[in-house]
This record gives sequence, structure tokens and C-alpha cells, in this order.
Amino acid sequence: MSLPSTTISMEKHARKTLSLYTTSVLYFVVFLYSTSVEGHASFTIKEKFLFGYQIQENFQTDWIGCLMKCQEHSECVSYNYHTRKNFCQLNHHGIEHACMAEDVLHSGSPYIFQQVKPVTNGRLASRRILQKCSCNCGADNQCTSNNEPGVGDTPELAAQSCKDILQRRSDATDGPYYLDAFPNKTFTYCHMTEIPGCGGGGWTLVIKMDGNKQTFKYNSTLWESMAPYKSHNGVDLKEKETLLPTYWYTKFTRLCLGMKHDGNTSWIAINYTADSLLSVFRSPGRKVETHLDVSQWKSLLRGSSLQTACTVQGFNILHKAPETASARIGITGFPGNCTTSASRIGFGTGGTFYGMDGTNTCGNEAKNKPDNGERSIKAFGYIFIQ
Repeated sequence: MSLPSTTISMEKHARKTLSLYTTSVLYFVVFLYSTSVEGHASFTIKEKFLFGYQIQENFQTDWIGCLMKCQEHSECVSYNYHTRKNFCQLNHHGIEHACMAEDVLHSGSPYIFQQVKPVTNGRLASRRILQKCSCNCGADNQCTSNNEPGVGDTPELAAQSCKDILQRRSDATDGPYYLDAFPNKTFTYCHMTEIPGCGGGGWTLVIKMDGNKQTFKYNSTLWESMAPYKSHNGVDLKEKETLLPTYWYTKFTRLCLGMKHDGNTSWIAINYTADSLLSVFRSPGRKVETHLDVSQWKSLLRGSSLQTACTVQGFNILHKAPETASARIGITGFPGNCTTSASRIGFGTGGTFYGMDGTNTCGNEAKNKPDNGERSIKAFGYIFIQ
């Protein structure tokens, strides 16, 4: 026997009422829990999520479980919760005020974003957002926008490159912007001001590497793949390694290379045209020579040293003799003939010949009578393109 339509309607209404009641209770519980733990009122925004700053993902967890995981994780300051799939993403970044949500967060109806802890590790494009946004961030969290977002400010307005942004926005400042990439947009640091040694602004970050680590050693698979590496570290110049989608997507005609050691950062520029930096390294055995003066390479590090009787410089520098110096980008030196290199300055380096440190992946190694004494200097490296 079928139930009367009035009964079915009442049951549907009851289920809807119960669902709304349950959601309201959850909001109230989450609010109380987050406020009591942190000592300040956090804020929750429905149908929004933060993209590109995930440090951990958890499946099959409820909303309160997601909040607790964020509270317990030392680096978590906010989280995204997918209400349909019970999917939790912990973020190491967030927004200062709810009124910034429209400028920074992405839209997604199944998502809930909650800012749990104060933002202490910098601001997400706050320099541009605060210029555009006049906010009354009190209890009502009202915000009115003084200006429309510009190219690069949102995923919908993603640019081809940092140079593209600067050409269309002459007042653009250093910081992260949205750029076109494959398969998704990328939030990438742009150096909009002049870099000494490289020239005018509009430089797009591609790689940051630590010479003390093996992440970008010469034979690392990262050099020949379309796999980003810790892209959330690509929004500033902090000494945290990253490889961004700009590595395989962005065309360029110049590179700007920087090395930082003992608090000093030096830069040099290379003129070279390619569809992407990946295309330069992906061809096996393809060595591309550059023609900088040896002194320019040495200027990357104070007190650097090199064998200079014979030098080879450029991209994919790999010699036939085993364990001799190699570099993805850089210069190698020889004491006499060009067969037994025991010195190098560069990025993505390797080689142990004559006692060179094979674990030094970015910096300077020099053995066997180099021009400024033996050296072993590990640096933090930056690679920009334009």
C-alpha cells in the first residue's frame, strides 16, 4: 500500500528540517571548539576553499574531525572540508579576515573553509588585496571593493607570465600572481622590480633549490618531468625548495640565475630562447653551450674558484670521464685538457673527481689547483625566466 502524498511530503519536510538542524548544530559546535582552543574567534566560510597550500589530506573524516586534525597539526592554520566526500585538506596558510575571501578563496559548493589559527607566515597577496578592499571586519564581516581585480589577481584573470602582468599593470609589485599553466592555473612569485645583474622586472619564478639537498642533483628525475615539487613554496623568496608548473609551460628568452650564501645573493642573466625550461633538459645528451665570461659565473659566489685552462658552460654539461664535474646549468673547469674536470659553479651539479663533494647540488666545487684555491661552497639557488 502506498503512503498518501501528504505523508510523504511531511517526511521530506522532516528530513530537511533535521538536516538543517544538524548542520546548524555542527556550525555551533565547530565555532565553540575553535574559539575555546585558540582563544579567539575563527571564521567559517561556506562554498569556498583555499587552493595550493595543502600540507595534508585526509579521507573519510567528519567536519569536527577535520577541525581537530588542524588544531593538532603544528603547521595547519586553516582547512578545506568537502561535505559530500568527507574529504579534509589541511592548509599551512590562510586569510587574515573573512572580507578577503572573495579575493583569495576559490568557489566550490561542496566545500567549507575555516580559518582556525592566526596567519603568521606572511600574507596571501595582501599588498594588492588591502589596496582594493575597504573592510569593516567586525561581526558582520562586510566588505566593499574599491577597485576591480587586475590581471593575475584571480585564477579567472591568470596571465601568461609575470612579464605579461607587468606590461599590462605598470604598478604591479613583487609577490605571487596567478599564471596560466597545465593542467591548472599556478600561483607563482613574480619579481616585478629590477634584479641587479639581470635587469628590469617581470621575472617568473621557476625553481628554488638548496645545494645541501639532493632534490635537484644532476640526475634527478625532476629535471625531465612535468611534476611540480612543493609548489606551495613558490609564492616567495624564502629558502624552501620548489619546482613550479612554469618550468614546463612558460616560454622565455632570458634566464636570471641567483645564488645565496652567508646572507649575500648575487645574480647573472643568460640570453636563451626556448618554449620552456623543461624542453631544454628533456632531450637526452643535448648539451647547449652559453658564452658568458668566466668572471660572470664566478660573481655568483664571493670567493669562488675555478680551473680556467679550459672551461665548458651552458645547459646539460656532462662529460664522458666518470665522476667529473657536471651541471644542469653552469660552468665546469679543467686544469689543462678538456677531459678531466675537477671544478664547477652551477645549478643541479654533481661529480666527485679529485675529492669534489658529490652532495653539493648548487654552488661551487673546485679542486686540483683552481685559480682561487680549493673551494666547497653550497648555496641556495634561484632560477627565474622572462
